[in-house]
This record gives sequence, C-alpha cells and structure tokens, in this order.
Amino acid sequence: MTGNYKKDIIGLKKGMITIVSFAYYFRKPGYNYRRSYWNCICKCGNEVIFSRKHIFECKRLSCGCWPRLNAGVDSIRTPEECKKAKMDCILNMSHWEGECLIWDGYCDGKYPMTSYLNIKYVVGRLIWIFEKGSIPPKKYINHTCNCDKCINIKHLKLIDIGENRRGKKHKKKQRL
Repeated sequence: MTGNYKKDIIGLKKGMITIVSFAYYFRKPGYNYRRSYWNCICKCGNEVIFSRKHIFECKRLSCGCWPRLNAGVDSIRTPEECKKAKMDCILNMSHWEGECLIWDGYCDGKYPMTSYLNIKYVVGRLIWIFEKGSIPPKKYINHTCNCDKCINIKHLKLIDIGENRRGKKHKKKQRL
C-alpha cells in the first residue's frame, strides 16, 4: 500500500474479524476527509466490509454473529445458559500464545473489557466470577504471568490490596 497516512493492515485480526483486502474509499459530500473500507472475513466464515475507523475503534468486532448478551437475560435462556454463551464469546474473542490466552477484543487502557447483563467488567474478573464465584471486597485479580491481556484462569490469582501495591512497586523497579 502507498500513502503516508495509512498503514498496511491486511492480515490484522480484531475481535472475530480478519482484514483481507482494501475495498474502496468513500467521501461524504461537504467533508474534507475520505474513509477507507476494507474487506474482512469473520471467524464464522461471513465476508463483510467495514470502515477502518470502525475496526480500530472496536465498533466492529464481528459480522453480527457474536451473540448479544448485553441486553439482559431473555425469556429463552436460563442464567446458566447466558453464562455459558458469554464464556463461548470470550473464548472466540481470544487466542493462545504459549500458555497465555490473549484477549483480542476491546481494552480500556491496558485491561481487557467486556459487558455482561449491561454491566462493564474487566474480562479477568468476569472469568473469575464465572469459574470460582464472587470476588470478596478489597480483593484484586492478579496475573501471575505479568501479561495484562491474559485471561487464562490458571494465570489469575486473588490478592489483597497490600500485595497489589507491592507488585506494582516491584514491576516499576524491573522497568528501571
């Protein structure tokens, strides 16, 4: 690709979609900018076209096949079925790198985020709640592998505020 304002993003994976090729440019009448659109393929096999802006702002993470559980529990699904469907979605939005299960979806700062039943969660906390039950007050989820995007339950442990602060100081010393 040529041009100094855009990157070659072919092959990039965002959520459940993979960018395959450039599709076209579109310029709205009266606007100075043009938007690039890209051919994408979803994990389910559907071929779709999304704008680069929507892909990078994580507004389009699938073709629409990803179940929408954020509207609340509907009358068809039991809470256990909703939990299982959400876990399946989380696993579809991640990939393995060695022993770490890396989140490919939206991140708020450095932590993976998702919503479940209209509540925004850090993905690691939601997985902990699904697998091991509620998190006591003043307790934190720590990544033993030091990868903030890892959501492997085997790499998550429950710690208190003191351990969390000591861990942050230790990480800062390692960076220096």
